Amino acid sequence: MINISVRKTSKEQEEVLINAATFYLDKLNVRKRTIPLDIEITLCKLDADGYCDFNYDHKYPEIAIHLNKRLSEKDMLVALAHELVHSRQYLRKELISKDRVFLWKGKTSKSYEWEDEAYDLESQLYERYENECKYKHWHKF
Repeated sequence: MINISVRKTSKEQEEVLINAATFYLDKLNVRKRTIPLDIEITLCKLDADGYCDFNYDHKYPEIAIHLNKRLSEKDMLVALAHELVHSRQYLRKELISKDRVFLWKGKTSKSYEWEDEAYDLESQLYERYENECKYKHWHKF
């Protein structure tokens, strides 16, 4: 079971972000889980499009996604796709971060190789969402 919550946003934005996250997780084959997963999406001021944090110290996975609230709707949905790719990497234990050290597929990496996959998939996921789902747009940030 996956629980998705959205903080610091309007009801319209919350609905769109939850629908998009559910769609992306389905396409990333993350929805088929036997243990619970909590995903919290927060809109805030950032120096990037988004961040994804994974909590290893809980009895079941917790993921915190922070999205830049100044992004356009499309850019925010692309950033959400990107961060959910990272969520899948964490869940598969392909990406592990502890104390600002990143392990990618079991090896220390300073070149951020995991970003390649996220950048490759973000636009594909967004375009599929846009084409396959007639989603409700929010009117104004």
